[in-house]
Amino acid sequence: MPVRSPAAQLYKRIKMTTIKITLPHPVWLEQAARFLSVGVLNTALDASLYFMLTRLAGYDDWRLPTIKELYSLIDFSGIDPSGWNGSTSGLVPFIDTDYLDFEYGDTRVGERIIDAQYWSSTEYVGTTMNGIPTTFGVNFADGRIKGYGREHPGGEMTQFVRYVRGNTDYGVNNFVDNSDGTITDLATGLMWTKADSGTGMYWEDALAYAEDLDLAGYDDWRLPNAKELQSIVDYTRSPATTNSAAIDPIFNVTSITDEGGNMNYPFYWTSTTHANWSNSPGRAAAYVAFGEALGYMEQPPNSGNYVLQDVHGAGAQRSDPKSGDPADWPHGRGPQGDAIRIYNYVRLVRDAAQSSLPGDVNGDCAVDIVDIMLVASCWNTSAGDPGYEVCYDMDGDGYIDIVDIMQVAAHWGETCD
Repeated sequence: MPVRSPAAQLYKRIKMTTIKITLPHPVWLEQAARFLSVGVLNTALDASLYFMLTRLAGYDDWRLPTIKELYSLIDFSGIDPSGWNGSTSGLVPFIDTDYLDFEYGDTRVGERIIDAQYWSSTEYVGTTMNGIPTTFGVNFADGRIKGYGREHPGGEMTQFVRYVRGNTDYGVNNFVDNSDGTITDLATGLMWTKADSGTGMYWEDALAYAEDLDLAGYDDWRLPNAKELQSIVDYTRSPATTNSAAIDPIFNVTSITDEGGNMNYPFYWTSTTHANWSNSPGRAAAYVAFGEALGYMEQPPNSGNYVLQDVHGAGAQRSDPKSGDPADWPHGRGPQGDAIRIYNYVRLVRDAAQSSLPGDVNGDCAVDIVDIMLVASCWNTSAGDPGYEVCYDMDGDGYIDIVDIMQVAAHWGETCD
């Protein structure tokens, strides 16, 4: 994407509306702008417009969204226009334009059609492109999460921004190990397999793997969609900084040897088809990189010398062909040479039981030691304290104490059956 001079940092469009997304999503400020870099106001015009916009509708708490908040807006009914050089009139972006403003890159000023990246506030804890500080963003033109380097030889990276306000707990996980090979996220109501598939496979084989799995007494496991899988990414982790995958260590993750012969972590399939404009629009599916999102960069350009490196960061969402031979893409695919694996790993999900059983804190239809331990984990906290969880306050008095534990214990051994 081209880097614009400060004089060119004009707002393409400012649409003064607020959008209320179905709870628990935050409230969004619909506006499209470009800054030279994340959080940097470069001109007096930027500063004055920022002041005006951040007081829109009587609110002064607008903020740049986290990557999980921003990704909540993605809509996979879009069509990836990568490689398309025609008009944008028939294209479908990866965002609901009935409610949210959107525009493709302006080819008249040297941009690509896919230059519709939006900054999040989530910085990559590692670096990309051999040491460049990086921030995650969502491209609503081509339907991907990538880490974008904030520095380039010509200056600083520019992207659109969309502000948000409201629920600051959106995207914060609350994992419980059920001690049966499953993990429940109380924040989303989803139950996950603690272990992954242990091997890579074609996308259709991943669907069959889910269909055949019987674990912890459940046979309704499925391949997660892209939003579900991205919900368990831990953006405070990366192979380079924590020597781990970008996921809470409550999960087991298979390590792999990557294309460069180094220890790394897998890409994981989602059930989400990533459609494109070609004659085979449904042949690719989205995946989430829990290890480094590697790519082959030709350095220097047109030299024929390809360097494998982390180009988009652990926690990126890209796509792979659903089947085929990775050897057909020896230097990857796309502008950053995204590594093509095809044989991606699998972590399955199911909807956790919706239990109305008194004392069943984790919603697994059984009152047991796990429920006691969950309440005890918030012992002696009050409403407003960092560790307080209202769902563990059994008597609703704003304080978690022995009374709450006793209320759970009173139903010990009860099940939904």
